[in-house]
Formats: sequence, structure tokens, C-alpha cells
Amino acid sequence: MIRDKVPITVMLPEREGFFSSLLLDSDREDGSLLADELFPARGHQAVEPGMEIRVLGNLDGIEVRFRSRVIKIHAPPPAASYSLAMPTALDYKQRRNAFRVPVSPASAIPVHLRAEGFNAKGTLTDISHNGLRVAMRNASSVPMGTELLCEIELPNDPISAKAEARHSEPDRRGLGVVYVGFRFLELNREHQRTINRFTANLQRDQLRARRMFHS
Repeated sequence: MIRDKVPITVMLPEREGFFSSLLLDSDREDGSLLADELFPARGHQAVEPGMEIRVLGNLDGIEVRFRSRVIKIHAPPPAASYSLAMPTALDYKQRRNAFRVPVSPASAIPVHLRAEGFNAKGTLTDISHNGLRVAMRNASSVPMGTELLCEIELPNDPISAKAEARHSEPDRRGLGVVYVGFRFLELNREHQRTINRFTANLQRDQLRARRMFHS
């Protein structure tokens, strides 16, 4: 998880909601992990040395859960981080895919796909740390297995990464749209953080909308 810069979800005691982070490093000699600053910021504000936390991650379709303890908080710059106690046990659960966060069509986030002799555009419909799904009208020209440069115009933080077309599915409502799934082939740490922030904000907004609807 550290090598692949897999985003993790952190749950804090007596705090509502989930917080996003990354595992940055490990030190086997002193039995500790180094985790990136929690997002949203209220998670970081709530962390204290000695606090017991729960951690959830997903690596190649395998859900990994463990408990840890905050040893020390390292202050900025450029961002805070935490030394965590190395877990004594891990829980594994096989999952078919990493959790994808759905993106509303109202967001209309453009995705540009480029390869040699190929140039297409679609709209983002969901995204995770290992891939995305794009709604397209000319998807028949995207052969499965094709490697492309994928440019995603996320709000304020556009990213560009190599991806592979893995599967496609026509819209069942007969709208003439095909949904194409892509797997990221290369995603650097900064892009991981960008997706991390975007999905955390998206999930927070969706939760707020559900609460308003049911209030």
C-alpha cells in the first residue's frame, strides 16, 4: 500500500464521518508507519497523540483493515503527517473492484482521451484511485486494451495520466451513450492526492444533500 501510494480511509473515535490520507513510509526498526495529513481538515484538528484509530484501504481489489495508534504528530511545512504504531494484525477481504465514487452528470467534468491517431472526449461518471468510467458517444472507436493519455478536468486540479481501456457498456435507456471503464497505469503521488481530495469533497457533498433531503 505504501509502494503503490494507495489512499486510505481513517476513522477516528467519537468522530462522525471518514477521513482520507495516504501511507507514506514505514520503519520496521521502530515499528511505525508514516501517514499523510487527514482530509478534510477537521480530521487533522481532531487527531491527538495516543489516539486509537481504524484504517481501511484497498489494494488490487483486496480490502485491508487494521487498527493503529497515533504515536506523534509532525507539523507542517508543507503538510502535517503522523507516526502510527505498526498494526499487530490485518484483516483482508477480497473485493471485485475498488470503490468508485459516482459523479453527477450535472458536474459535466470533461475527460480527454489521446493516443496515436486517436482523439476523443467524454464525461466523467465515476472515479477511484485505480480507474474511472467515462460516458462517450463515439466509444466504438476505443478498442479494449488500448493505452491512452487520459486528461481529467477536475475542478481546480486537472490531472493527466496513462490509462488502459478495460470494458464498455451501452446505456440501457437508449440515449446513444456508451460507458467505457479505464484502469490507471501510472498515477503519481500528487495525482493520488488530487483524486483523494476530489472524492472526499464529492462524498461530503453527497452526504449533505442526502441529509437535506431527509430533514
